[in-house]
Amino acid sequence: MISFLKSRRNRIVCGAILVIFLTALLCQTALSFLLYNYKSKIVKYLTDTLGYKITLDDISYTFVNGLHLNGVSIFYNNQEGATVYLKDVFISVQIAPILLRKIVISKVNIDEAVLVSKRASLLLKNIRIFMYKTGAVKLNSDIKFTYRLPQENYIFRSLNNRDINQDLKCTLQGTIINKDLRVTMLSLNTDKNQIIGMGIIKDAMERNPYIDLIFIPSSVALNNIPFLKNNFDAYGNLWISLKVSGPLDNLKPLVVANLDNCNFAYRSSDGEIFDIEEITGKIEYKNEYITLEDAYLKLNNIPL
Repeated sequence: MISFLKSRRNRIVCGAILVIFLTALLCQTALSFLLYNYKSKIVKYLTDTLGYKITLDDISYTFVNGLHLNGVSIFYNNQEGATVYLKDVFISVQIAPILLRKIVISKVNIDEAVLVSKRASLLLKNIRIFMYKTGAVKLNSDIKFTYRLPQENYIFRSLNNRDINQDLKCTLQGTIINKDLRVTMLSLNTDKNQIIGMGIIKDAMERNPYIDLIFIPSSVALNNIPFLKNNFDAYGNLWISLKVSGPLDNLKPLVVANLDNCNFAYRSSDGEIFDIEEITGKIEYKNEYITLEDAYLKLNNIPL
């Protein structure tokens, strides 16, 4: 190392690198300090822009990870508890446009996001969002979906487990056009099944975007759906189509499926057994109601 520094040229190179490193470190520290001092103004700006109360635990900046937001809580409709909670958000901001007073985001990484509505909860982990100059957007995430069935419904109240839990891997590709995100491909994958959809998220960056997604009909094995398997010992196949529409705070799912020789078994708390065998027909779930049309089945071996 000493022999390396004997060269005047090498000393100049090392000195330049050291100056650049110290300058970058100083700028990073100064920018983090500035962001921390302006945290209240940033929170107020986001609250006024989105129209929802927002709280933020901490904000900082590093050249490696970009802008770091820690503990972001979003409160919808003045609720006491946060509807959306984001843990450790890293935003990569391009440096050159800042000189022109523009903010250009190229990548967003979110370690964990929790979305809570009336009965549903989404836990998203390892979220990676890539944004390109063309307006194209790509998102990858792991999802854990939980839905609590209404206890006031007599049928649901008698189930062994009223929670619908499902782990998914999500991939989204789309393009931002004005304020809308046009989703060209949305893939939801489990270990055994894949559902692919497309659609639009209107006013995607506004306070309550309108979501309209439709999924291509797919074949789903009942024994790969934990909720049905655990409650009804279900097996068989569904040819299923799914649509989700409505504002973010009031999404309405529509599920339509064709059953082909499916089987369900239910055992009540008093030991009574109900076996539904060879069921065929069309089943629909809409507005928390289930309807069955053109059905044929056997109930405890009696044809209906």
